[in-house]
Amino acid sequence: MIISIIYLFAGLVLLLLGAHWLISGAESIARRFHISDIVIGFTIISFGTSAPELLVGVVAALKGAGDITMGNVIGSNVFNLMAVLGITGMILPIKADIKSVKKYIPFSIIVLLLLLFMGNDIMNANSNVLSRIDGIIMLIIFIGYIYWNIRTKRSDNKYTHSNIHSISIIKAATFLIVGTAALAIGGELTTRSAVEIARIWNVSEKMIAITIIATGTSLPELITSLIAVLRKKPDIAIGNVIGSNIFNVLLILGVSSILRPIQYNIVLNLDIMIIAIMSIILMGMIGFSKENKLNRINSGILFLSFIAYWVFVIFRK
Repeated sequence: MIISIIYLFAGLVLLLLGAHWLISGAESIARRFHISDIVIGFTIISFGTSAPELLVGVVAALKGAGDITMGNVIGSNVFNLMAVLGITGMILPIKADIKSVKKYIPFSIIVLLLLLFMGNDIMNANSNVLSRIDGIIMLIIFIGYIYWNIRTKRSDNKYTHSNIHSISIIKAATFLIVGTAALAIGGELTTRSAVEIARIWNVSEKMIAITIIATGTSLPELITSLIAVLRKKPDIAIGNVIGSNIFNVLLILGVSSILRPIQYNIVLNLDIMIIAIMSIILMGMIGFSKENKLNRINSGILFLSFIAYWVFVIFRK
């Protein structure tokens, strides 16, 4: 019990440090190459915080446990959208770039619809599988998404010479790599220790799987978004969440299905539609609010929706 608590504390410390290093490195690169915060959130930081999901997905795919890969991606996307933004927004309202929100959220919905189409194999109803061809298509779209981000979303902000070169490119890259590693290790330590503590308290395996493990791989997104908002970088928080959800589907499922085709459970159709509907609601919350902010009330609604979803999943057969 004591060792588990120590590991839990160590994991949380690594998560905090990892998020700080990741954001610091990303900010430095953004200033050096005049890239906006929103693009950094949608690309570099999203990739860093999605590292735990990528690791879990690839390992599960190699072991032939595609259901774990798929469940991890769907569960993480739900947590990111409703819990991460809900918790972050309740602590401090998030002001968003409405132009970027109107572009990226619809794209994330299109990605979900693509997953529905591929998973249900509309052209072959007898085979609900994410094939290697599906994976290749996802990776091609993912590469195009990254290229589009870097090509079209340069920052309009002006940085002074001293700000641009305040951190060397090598140091910034080191921050990114070390920060990503710290997030991955911190998430793993926190999850494992929390599972051990829950077992000591006789918490059921089902509850552990649905709550602790599902949440564990999304802790980097939560901590990173919280730190970004506290550092007055709201675009990073929004970009991190929506970007991570796009990464999870296109990159993780793309790579995993190429390594080994993934059997798709049609039960997940409802979960994917819930994510898509909540994405539309999120866009409306930001678009129709004053100053395009995700305020505390709307954030509370997101978080309560997440709790309701958890209850639904617990009692779903």
